[in-house]
Amino acid sequence: MGLVAAELTVRGTHADQAAVNRALAYSMADVAVREPDPGFLQYRSRPGAHGVFDGRYGPYTVTIGPDGDRGGQLPITRRPGSLRIAVIGASTVFGADVSDEQTLPARLQDALRARGVDADVGNFGVSAWVTSQIAHQGRMLLDRDLDLLIFIHTNQGPRPFLWPGDLDTADFSAWFDADPQRWLENIPGAGLPDPLHVFLLQHSAAWRLVTARLRGEANAARRHAYALGRQEVLALQSDAAQAGVPVVTLLWPEGWDGWPQDLPPLSADRAVDLDSLVEDPALKVEHPPPEGLAWYGKLLADLVLDRGWLPITTPPASPVAPER
Repeated sequence: MGLVAAELTVRGTHADQAAVNRALAYSMADVAVREPDPGFLQYRSRPGAHGVFDGRYGPYTVTIGPDGDRGGQLPITRRPGSLRIAVIGASTVFGADVSDEQTLPARLQDALRARGVDADVGNFGVSAWVTSQIAHQGRMLLDRDLDLLIFIHTNQGPRPFLWPGDLDTADFSAWFDADPQRWLENIPGAGLPDPLHVFLLQHSAAWRLVTARLRGEANAARRHAYALGRQEVLALQSDAAQAGVPVVTLLWPEGWDGWPQDLPPLSADRAVDLDSLVEDPALKVEHPPPEGLAWYGKLLADLVLDRGWLPITTPPASPVAPER
């Protein structure tokens, strides 16, 4: 009777909902240009959104194109004679505290054109996304007539939701009802077998309350998030191979201790640890300043051309090595 009474009490107060909300991860950056995604991604950039924000370097402008890319640099259809690149990632790609034309993909486009390569580079980064979301987005972009897809790896962990503003009243149950396995990514199993834990989370408000409050920083949820990341990256590699789109993965230089746990083994000719190419410690940060992003744009342009990642039949004009 005591367990029944506890269950009824929790259901009546909705205390479990508030506890679960406090156990989830959130993105709080540039919320004004985001929107919830009812599916796998959980949130995304809102096509057509525009805003001016205050940042570390002064006011900056954010514009989301009709296809969801920042700055709308990648046309819906290919321009005659042009090459098409999409860059996917989190805030390092999207651009933290910088305007559209200062982001890494914009700087890559500038650097390629300065080298005589007529390329359009789309910025499909979304702040706070983790590997599984980024790779899933990459799979959705394979029908965009791309010549190259660049995946810049930074964040690891459970997929964040868009910040709701009020954690006491927000309701994310629709996402968990649609995919019950999402529970394992966010709330560890407290020693129970995964199927039993998920069953209890689905049907018991008291169990949701207790396990959400005890979650802490347990690594069990990360284990599932890492596995989901590897699964999505493998799916991206398979889908891209069928679509004939080369995918390259760049590890951002943040001092990785070994290979990231959310990435599967990747071919050495299509994966580069940028840490070995960046000497200046001031550049080994998640969010470089505008001049740092310009430097990285030149570095990436050199990598793209030197390693033959683009289908170029004639040599580009006078590559210029990045200087710092």
